[in-house]
Order: sequence, then structure tokens, then C-alpha cells
Amino acid sequence: MIVPEYGEKGILHPCLVRVQLDETQVHPKYIETLIQNRGMVLDQLRVMSNATTIEVIYSESLKEVWLIIPPLPEQRAIAEFLDRETGKIDRLAAKVEEAIERLQEYRTALITAAVTGKIDVRARRG
Repeated sequence: MIVPEYGEKGILHPCLVRVQLDETQVHPKYIETLIQNRGMVLDQLRVMSNATTIEVIYSESLKEVWLIIPPLPEQRAIAEFLDRETGKIDRLAAKVEEAIERLQEYRTALITAAVTGKIDVRARRG
């Protein structure tokens, strides 16, 4: 998560790591995407973890993670592309959720109408 500069000051939980970037070298949204990618960073951190049952990541381990860092304009372009495409996916998912809600309401209304006898659900023979 990228915390905005105007974000409220606070204390980090000991299990959280704060990463501060040099924004003249890396685009924050690009790095956020890399870190949240299930394979790229997490697999490396799992290998480095020294825990047996609970994975522990130390800040020193983060220094050892390898990342693919293209030139800054390319990072921006990638981040913008991903924002645009994930925005499309989010809008489609919202439409699907809305359709599911409407279908559930229709189903409930149909069952109620059948149970109360407002519609005839008996099979008709030709």
C-alpha cells in the first residue's frame, strides 16, 4: 500500500516493514505492483525466511530481493497500463455483482409468487 504524504502519522506494527523509495529512480505504483505480485517477491522472501511455521521477513532480507527495474518512463507506462486494465476488470466485476444481486432478488420474488399462488407453476400438458 502506498501511504500518501498527507497520511496521518503513526507507529508501524512490528510485523510491518516500511519501504521508502527514491522516486527519481523508481515509480511507487510499479514497485507496489511487483511486491503484490504473488510470485516475484514473495517466492524470494519465502526462500529467505528462517521460520519453520511462521514466515518472518527481516528488513535485511528485503535488501536481497531482486527486482526488474526498467527505465522510469517505462515503469510509469506499465503502472498506468495496469491501472487502466484493472480498472476495466473492477468495473466488469461490479456489473457482475450487481447482476447477481438482481437475479437473487428476482429469484426471491419468483419463489414468493409461486408459494402464495400469484403464479401457476403446475406443468401444463399440450
